[in-house]
Amino acid sequence: MRIVIPRLHSAPVAAVMDDPIALLHHHLYPEARPARGSADPVTRWFAVVSKGVMDLGPWTLNDLREPVADPWRLMIVARKPESAVLAWRIAAAGLLGTASGPGGAWLLIDGSCDVSGRHRVYRADAKGKALTPVFEDVADLARWALDGVVRGAVLETLPTLRADTWSAHPNSVDRLWGPLGVLHPAGMYKAWRAKTSLPAAPPPGSFDPEAPGAVRAAVHWTLANFVNARDVAVPPGLQRGRVSALHGTLLDRLNELRVAMERNEVPPLVADLALDDDEALSAAAMDWMLRYDRAREPGAVTPPVPDATSAVLRSLRAALEGLRKREVLDIPKGKVKPLADDLFEAALAAPTPRTIPKILVDALLESKHVEEVYADDAELTEAFTKALGL
Repeated sequence: MRIVIPRLHSAPVAAVMDDPIALLHHHLYPEARPARGSADPVTRWFAVVSKGVMDLGPWTLNDLREPVADPWRLMIVARKPESAVLAWRIAAAGLLGTASGPGGAWLLIDGSCDVSGRHRVYRADAKGKALTPVFEDVADLARWALDGVVRGAVLETLPTLRADTWSAHPNSVDRLWGPLGVLHPAGMYKAWRAKTSLPAAPPPGSFDPEAPGAVRAAVHWTLANFVNARDVAVPPGLQRGRVSALHGTLLDRLNELRVAMERNEVPPLVADLALDDDEALSAAAMDWMLRYDRAREPGAVTPPVPDATSAVLRSLRAALEGLRKREVLDIPKGKVKPLADDLFEAALAAPTPRTIPKILVDALLESKHVEEVYADDAELTEAFTKALGL
């Protein structure tokens, strides 16, 4: 059902004046009782938007939480797996779709609250390459929607939140969206098909099962642990019975991949899909197996294998180049590589992963390759932390 939004209603009852979600519900459905009480704001928000499509200028609000029926089938063997890959990444990050907009953009609500108990809202582009926080809470999203519902405002622009302590938290969507894309399991299956090693990942840090965002942090921990140690496990402190359904499936699929790698064979998921009733999926799985065999033929050229050292060095060089281009670091272009080498050597002495950014900042400030530094320690620390996914 598509909602025809009334532009004017009688004054809302006083009971909903202090509740933007209930107020939005009142303006859309003035005769219905709004969802109030102990229900969390995310549940109440979707209780409103799930009743029908809401057109607000270039944005269309709706309940877009329905995932791909089985993203694994598509994202592992499909010739064009991008939509399934993105669907799994959104679900792994704990994000819930609630709006579509210009150019295929999304509005996504964080299903996990931050340390203040708020559920942040993000804007993602159609391919998921850019993710930007736009609202601190679902209540702010409701206020934004009310501008279109009550005043008929054309909601073409969205705000952008400034970075804060939660955006820098290791469990936040801001910090884990990138790593969940780099360490995506579809890439692991593809690497095994092509007979290349998996990309190295910074060691996962400490894990607190009770912390906000722990569900997605646990998924990231399992992915990073797998590529580094070829081990399928949950983070210390998390009981296997408490993992999410998505995480449980991931553990099963990674274990199948691990066994296939040990036995040098096709993973069971791919072999099963080759016999699937869906002709397109079956053909794609057969093509996967053919490529797998070709990569193992005598004389086959194997692509270069990235190791942990080269991966970290590339990340350090990218961080330095970014600082140089932003003109907060004065360093000759030819000195980026030797500086990155020096920083890598310094990082090896770090007692824990969390101390690496500070050690890198100290080494940079003392380096003979740097002529001038205009950024403060916090900005440098943030650059290194993001580059290394710490």
